[in-house]
Amino acid sequence: MENTLKLIISDDERLAREGLRDNIPWDKLGYEVVGCAENGQRALELAAEYNAQIIITDIMMPELNGLDFIEKISASKQKVLVVIVSAYDEFSYAQRALKYDVVFEYLLKPLNLREFKETLKRLHDAWFEKYGSSQEPSLPDIFTDSAAPVDPEYEKEQSRLYSKLSDLIRDGEADEALRFASGLSLCSSAPPDFREAARRIWYIYQRFSILQNEQGFKKRMETTERMLLTELQQINSPESARAVLLKLVRDALNSAGSENSLKQYSQLTRECLRYIDDNYADPDLSLSKIADYLKCSTNYISSKIKAETGRSTVTVINEVRMEKAMELLKDPANRINEICSAIGMQDPRYFAKMFKQYTGRTPTEYRSSL
Repeated sequence: MENTLKLIISDDERLAREGLRDNIPWDKLGYEVVGCAENGQRALELAAEYNAQIIITDIMMPELNGLDFIEKISASKQKVLVVIVSAYDEFSYAQRALKYDVVFEYLLKPLNLREFKETLKRLHDAWFEKYGSSQEPSLPDIFTDSAAPVDPEYEKEQSRLYSKLSDLIRDGEADEALRFASGLSLCSSAPPDFREAARRIWYIYQRFSILQNEQGFKKRMETTERMLLTELQQINSPESARAVLLKLVRDALNSAGSENSLKQYSQLTRECLRYIDDNYADPDLSLSKIADYLKCSTNYISSKIKAETGRSTVTVINEVRMEKAMELLKDPANRINEICSAIGMQDPRYFAKMFKQYTGRTPTEYRSSL
């Protein structure tokens, strides 16, 4: 059916989930059930993974209850509407949930199927009135139409690992996050199926987007859905897949770090970061030079920056330089050799190598993608 909306059912009772899934002619009403969740946390993950537009949820569930789920999905700014299906004695919870703009309706159990179908018809119209087209950027069929079998235990373990990666980014552990991401398995099959790698990177991106909204970051990640889709379609090796993932992780770290005000750091670390930002163009910028300026030992400066930012001093310097280079590359009048000098790097080949490690692309490729 044209204008089909992706839907998730969330209820801790298995019979309730399956009954709702199996007894409604979803396709005829303009919906596709893309997943069922036993708690709000799993519903949140599925909503990100499938970019779901409709959630049917209970209120009282373990781990993350329906009310907390609604709060988080509302904060994510995802284009979604929620229908609450719950027992009468939980109505006070529903009243609190109804203050969120994403909540469309509150229905009592047991459902009257005829009335529920009428609600679904109104819900379908309401979604398009609120959000417009349902044609959001999504993975092309070439990525989703994989014949590789799915191992539920493997998928559960991968979900746990992706959660840990999100935690590292949230906590600002840059070096550990990059090391952890480098060790993630993106393909479970041999030979590797790059469609699977693309799906996993897309799913990680959706989790980062939710994390970004939950934490209240003001600076958006530079990577948009459409930019990422272009990069995913260019994956042709394990190395290229990993480069796309690491670029995405760096983008998320930069977005998270840029929103963590310097006020959270000690005065000494604030001075270090300001000095790096003011002097990144100095080719002799180093830990020793920073220590001399601040009249502290190199070991003390290094340990303070690592402890408070989660990154080594060299990593911080390189990140600042690469971010400045990305800005300069936006102006076609800036030659690459000139940009190299402007950020304090004297060897263009070394600059190109570091830039590719940071972004997954050479400076020329990055400029061409703008």
